[in-house]
Amino acid sequence: MVKKQKEEYISEKNITLVRDLNPLQTLAPEQIKAARALLGWSQADLAKKSGYSLPAINNIERGIASARTDTILDIQQTFEMNGVQFIDGPGVRVENVFFRIKVLEGASALLQLLRNIVHVMDKEGGELLLCGVDENKLLQIGKSEVVAFQQKITTNPNIHVKTLCYPKQDAGITFVGGEKRVANTKGMPLIPSIIYKDRLSYLFFETPFRITIITHEQTAKTAEAQFDFIWNNL
Repeated sequence: MVKKQKEEYISEKNITLVRDLNPLQTLAPEQIKAARALLGWSQADLAKKSGYSLPAINNIERGIASARTDTILDIQQTFEMNGVQFIDGPGVRVENVFFRIKVLEGASALLQLLRNIVHVMDKEGGELLLCGVDENKLLQIGKSEVVAFQQKITTNPNIHVKTLCYPKQDAGITFVGGEKRVANTKGMPLIPSIIYKDRLSYLFFETPFRITIITHEQTAKTAEAQFDFIWNNL
């Protein structure tokens, strides 16, 4: 029996490409323990950083509780934000790169992106910039995910949303305290992207739906400067 591949890694110098083939995989308790060991974290540290209770973390690691997919995803993202990669085996490894590209594909891609945005911005806030994202297609792909995301974002007064889109891309998605500007279709090109903190994500509305997330501070800042230029010249 051929084992189904879950991820593809392509590494060269300081660039790692990670393509999730089965993005909502379940982390084994051993992987969580190993990841904590790599970072020198106690269960209390993981509980605090991931936002879950110490008993919940303890039960997951002991295998006496079946964690929800959302919980596992939050724990995984907590580790990944601190330089840990999960590999098949099961296993973990410390990521020794400063430029990372992650490709999400399929039905769960939008959910993962939106949850990552909330996870990254929840504590410190900041600007969330949406550029050329077709809101109609976004709602078709995952209306419930978008609604849940809006509810999460609006509870954090420190997150400021700016949206640039073409008239045909405007489906009336608004965020409390956010701003939206509709660009002239004959003006500057809007590449479907979302910028948040040190991350730049590109959205490809095709079949299958695909999202590419680049984690690199300077790349994100460059995209932010381009966004601001278009925003200020409308």
